[in-house]
Amino acid sequence: MKPIFSVMCALLALGVAQGATIFTTTNANAANNAGNGYYGFATKLTSPGVMSTTTGGEEATLPNTVYLNNLTLTMRNSGSGNSFKVAIYAYTADGTVGELIGLSSNANDWSASAELNFNFDNVALDSTTTYQYLFVSENTVWDDLNKTAGTENMNAYKSHAVSESLSMSQGGSLPSGSGTYKNNTLNSWEGQYLPVVAFSTSDKAVPEPAAATMGLFGLSALLFRRRRS
Repeated sequence: MKPIFSVMCALLALGVAQGATIFTTTNANAANNAGNGYYGFATKLTSPGVMSTTTGGEEATLPNTVYLNNLTLTMRNSGSGNSFKVAIYAYTADGTVGELIGLSSNANDWSASAELNFNFDNVALDSTTTYQYLFVSENTVWDDLNKTAGTENMNAYKSHAVSESLSMSQGGSLPSGSGTYKNNTLNSWEGQYLPVVAFSTSDKAVPEPAAATMGLFGLSALLFRRRRS
């Protein structure tokens, strides 16, 4: 009876994960500019500069809490850049970083006109809160950045900061604290522009593909044991 119960629990867990609503949040306006030497950007997922849809293409209102699974950035068709990751900080004020919230699990090499995908493991975000999405060097790990909040965190970020050439979209009247950073001291920015970006979020935590695969292997093993007994 125990194997059957375990299988039922695992199936229930997978069913809940599969029942998650997936949202895409991207620029409200098409790409209409580009620039070099940008260090990241700050925005809310509910900013006037972006809009959200479901997988079916219907316009959506994000729940208060969403889980970030992937972020895609479009590079400029000329210029230069570095191999980089994306670090997420809670926005507190211009010229500093707040608490470290997330760090992409992968790095990407800059390439002209490329759409670069950065993966995150269900980073919980408040859709009405401003976050900083900052570019850091490819070998950066969590402990490099996760220092005491304030000056120590900022110094750690600056020692790993890199700049990239980005495709841009005019965001209109973005809220204070939003825009694209022009330096690694985070006090100069393109206040009317955001990078061409797409956030993939969900209303529930979604297991990584590897975890889902291992779960299916586990189910198969349990069923096999049940049949043999």
